[in-house]
Amino acid sequence: MIDNEELTTQQKIKGKEFLITEETLFAQSIKNMNHTNATTHSINTGDAAPIKQGYYKAAYEENDVEMPQTDAKGRIEKSTTL
Repeated sequence: MIDNEELTTQQKIKGKEFLITEETLFAQSIKNMNHTNATTHSINTGDAAPIKQGYYKAAYEENDVEMPQTDAKGRIEKSTTL
């Protein structure tokens, strides 16, 4: 932000001052980026007990992504090179 050529000198000074005075708002390293208690949420499950399970990556077939059409050799489009 401070090196942005589109900003005036005054804007750069104000930005730098803001970052210095409000440095506690920003993580100093990746280690500082854990959990927060700034907000909470709840999910109404009705009478059912919540299910606790680990994260997992959905299989490609489960995603809402349409597979592109391929030719007989599995190519998405024909190559113009050898």
